[in-house]
Amino acid sequence: SRSIAVGGSALIRATEKIVAKGKKIVAHNFETTDDNIDFTDGVFSEQESNRSMTFAEVAFASYVPANFPLDELEPGLSEEAFFEPENNTYPFGCHISMIEIDRETGRVWVRRMVCGHDCGLVINPDGLESTVQGNLLHGISRTLYEEVRFDGERVTSVDWRTHPTLTHMDTPERIDVVIVNGDPNPDRPDLLPYGAGEPSHRTVPAAIANAIHDATGVRMRRLPLRPERVLAELERMNL
Repeated sequence: SRSIAVGGSALIRATEKIVAKGKKIVAHNFETTDDNIDFTDGVFSEQESNRSMTFAEVAFASYVPANFPLDELEPGLSEEAFFEPENNTYPFGCHISMIEIDRETGRVWVRRMVCGHDCGLVINPDGLESTVQGNLLHGISRTLYEEVRFDGERVTSVDWRTHPTLTHMDTPERIDVVIVNGDPNPDRPDLLPYGAGEPSHRTVPAAIANAIHDATGVRMRRLPLRPERVLAELERMNL
């Protein structure tokens, strides 16, 4: 099967087409109708008897069409499907940050992050949590460090010295991720998930900036929150 757009949903639809074609092939072999054929656990079986064909046998029959409904189907067991959701999907997340600021240098350390994440039906909890954690760390990196610099002719942030990123030394001492198995996504009726991880890119900067404001009263409005920028705002506020 080949899927086009929104991979999981299109893949399922392509697979459903293959199963439907497989039922027609089996029905032809058993001289019955395809609505009398069930497909369970990789086996096509006739409802009114104990006759059955495995998926491998059906695939062989489709490519070696000795007993095949050539007047109804083309040989082979290949299908493709396209799926376009009626609406965009939006994951939901909430982030809380605990920070520490060095008054002398303006440097900000994120000591703890708490993330609540609702992505609809959870298919792989372990993989989901690691995805959320990774995106959360990337959110911290782009909030405090990463910046593309351009001098009018070329990009000057071209290596680790000019485009620093978050390192192990600067990761939070504690990250708490709460996965909420929320309401199914009505626009994805086959899989029922939302996206995973995206909220950290959007809400981590706001959570950290709000924490700075709660601690100092300073409003930071430009990323990244480099020490020199934080220090300049602290001095401007006579803090």
